[in-house]
Amino acid sequence: MSSAFRLLRLMVVVVRHGLGHLFRWPRGVDGPTRLRMALEDAGGTFLKFGQVLSLQPDVLPRDYCNALFDLLDRVPPFELADVERVFREELGRRPSEVFDEFDPVPLAAASIGQVHVARLGGRRVAVKVQRPDIDTSFNADLKLMSAVSVLIARLRIHRLSWLRQAISEFIDWTREELDYRTEARFMDALGHNARNRPTEAIPGLVREFTTSRILVADF
Repeated sequence: MSSAFRLLRLMVVVVRHGLGHLFRWPRGVDGPTRLRMALEDAGGTFLKFGQVLSLQPDVLPRDYCNALFDLLDRVPPFELADVERVFREELGRRPSEVFDEFDPVPLAAASIGQVHVARLGGRRVAVKVQRPDIDTSFNADLKLMSAVSVLIARLRIHRLSWLRQAISEFIDWTREELDYRTEARFMDALGHNARNRPTEAIPGLVREFTTSRILVADF
């Protein structure tokens, strides 16, 4: 998705919700709910950004955080055909050709990927699969968010200065999260640090099936 096309789509969302807020339509929708609805409509990276903001009451008033908190569990899953497409592109095989059993219904879905339960040689595993084409759409959004940050600085909009820092941290964090191998390295480090602690258990990785878009670990 090109940045120009994405910008046009976002402008439609902003205009629609801006006019809705101005004319108070639909009735009963307050500011926090309006923001949540706008981020849901924008989707992609902006949905993820809303999830992050929901956990930062030091940045937003609590009523806004409470409204955005609903974004954490309102992400629809993607189809099994798309899961199989990611597997073919990453591993050259479908899930049914990799695992002894693979549940086609995801256990959980998020803005970047979703998790399925599977069995591999008697081992119950969690299979995290990235949404198809998410890197392309997210990169377009990140460019636009960077442009917003620059615009805030150049126009000296002091009331939105807090947003520049939030955007900068979010961009760095999201670029890391788009590569599941980063998460795999963190899991390895946690496992190493907890190796002599009987009260801690870190899921073991299945490295041969872990890529930048697929992560397989003990359930």
